[in-house]
Amino acid sequence: MRALAKKYGIDSTIIKGLLSLFTFDAFLYLLWYIYIIPHEEYSERILTLLLVVCGVLPLLKLLSVFTIKRSFDAYKDQSIMRLQQETINEKKEKAKADITHIKMLLNNNRDEEAILYIEDTLICKNNQVKRLTDCITLDAIIGHYTDICCVHDIEFEVDVTPVLKEANMTSGVTQKILNTILGNLMDNSIDALKQTSNNKKKMSLEVTLSDYEIVYKVSNTGDRIDEIDKIFIPRYSTKGYNRGYGMVAVQRCVELLDGGIEVSSSHELTSFEVVIMR
Repeated sequence: MRALAKKYGIDSTIIKGLLSLFTFDAFLYLLWYIYIIPHEEYSERILTLLLVVCGVLPLLKLLSVFTIKRSFDAYKDQSIMRLQQETINEKKEKAKADITHIKMLLNNNRDEEAILYIEDTLICKNNQVKRLTDCITLDAIIGHYTDICCVHDIEFEVDVTPVLKEANMTSGVTQKILNTILGNLMDNSIDALKQTSNNKKKMSLEVTLSDYEIVYKVSNTGDRIDEIDKIFIPRYSTKGYNRGYGMVAVQRCVELLDGGIEVSSSHELTSFEVVIMR
């Protein structure tokens, strides 16, 4: 059932509901066919009407299910947009308050306090992710996906080594390559978490550094990947038409660096581990 749902991009709950509806209708049709049709006291017109109802009823139910599903998706999209707008409004209000406070300090010739406020409040508190490592690209990626996870109510854990810039440069990990690898891995993880029924939605990023290698590991608590061998096949995707190129791009970047990628998936955790030799 789950494999069928993933193949056609349909919620498994909808498929179960449709199967239940069609099973009931088939049972009803058999009852009418066995117990009603053989009796001559029922007119041909009544029998025809019953058969038409048996044929049309499943179609009406199917239409109703898809209408409800479409309405639910629209409501969910509106909720996400509303959350995003609320986040933007909160940031605007915070920015206005900060600017007002800074102007007040400057107008009262309290320049040093204004500078300290800018450094401590605006830089340190609002942009903590930018000081996690000495790699600007990695910090920007972490900041971007921190905001996305916040919108989708996903817990995002980050455990990275603070000194990466030189190791990335000597290993050939450019800004474009790092964006391609981590961007696709975390996009796929977020898509998996958005579709899962697991109540605890969690994504993690680990970056470790040794004398011989750099390891980038992205994990999520989404549904298990049933066909791991196929995820590196171009155009293979469970998310619809014109998808399935992300993991191919990741694999090409890793091969370009003479590295390796390992994927493991269970019902509890799915992990993508990229190893790049130094």
